[in-house]
This record gives sequence, structure tokens and C-alpha cells, in this order.
Amino acid sequence: MSVHYDCAVAAHAAIQGLSLTGLASASVYLQKVPLLSNELAMPACTVSTYLPETMANRGTNVRDDVGYPVTVKFFYRNEQSLTSNHARITKWREAVAKAFRNQRLAGVSSVATCEVQPMLAFGPGGFSSGYDDSGLTLRFLSREVRG
Repeated sequence: MSVHYDCAVAAHAAIQGLSLTGLASASVYLQKVPLLSNELAMPACTVSTYLPETMANRGTNVRDDVGYPVTVKFFYRNEQSLTSNHARITKWREAVAKAFRNQRLAGVSSVATCEVQPMLAFGPGGFSSGYDDSGLTLRFLSREVRG
């Protein structure tokens, strides 16, 4: 497997283990892209690998630091309400950020830490379609042998 995919699998399992109030662990989906489809039970959380890696000019003489992004998106029906589920979704974001921020990633030995990069707390795109979407990206920094 690739390090990027391994990071997504480990993050997926960890998010399922958070037991987020109102979100069944079976409604946490591992996908290629963070899209809402009719196949997903709402509320839903997608964990995906669609963003590009970063390959910074830092590391050591023999290792490079590579950042593997794993995007986490929450979807919840909003019935065109500007206030429904506001507290719940922001609590989910907070719980995921706390679980990963500046932490190693269980099961992926090369990952030294995680940077949390917030996305919009509520994306306006889904609102008119009747759902809220909220996300953040977990960027797992892996120190890998060069060459």
C-alpha cells in the first residue's frame, strides 16, 4: 500500500473510534473524493485522499519530509435552516482536530506529526441543496528515505 492510502485508512479508523455524538461509525466513509452521494447515510463523514501531497525542501541529508493530506468532510441535512446542527458540526470538527493535531499516526510508522488545516466551517455550496458541509484537512508529515 502507499503511505497516503495508509494515512487515510488509519485516520478513518481513528475517526470511527471517536464515537462522535449523532454520527454512527458506519456513517464514516473512506472515499477517493469528499463527495456526498445518495449511497451515504446522513449524517455522514467522508475521509478522502483527493488533495495533492506536499514535498518540501526540508528533512535530513538522507530523508525527505512528505505531507500526505487526508480530507475529512461532514455532511448533515439542514432543511434550509441557518441554525440547525450548528453546535453539533462544530463539535465534531473540534473533536477531530484535537485527536490528530500535533500527533503521530497509529499504524503508519513514518508519520512524525499531523498538521490540521481547517476548511470552511460551513460551505455555502450545499446549503441550497439542503445539506450542510464542513471540513478540515489532516496533513500527515512523513519522513521518508530519499532515493
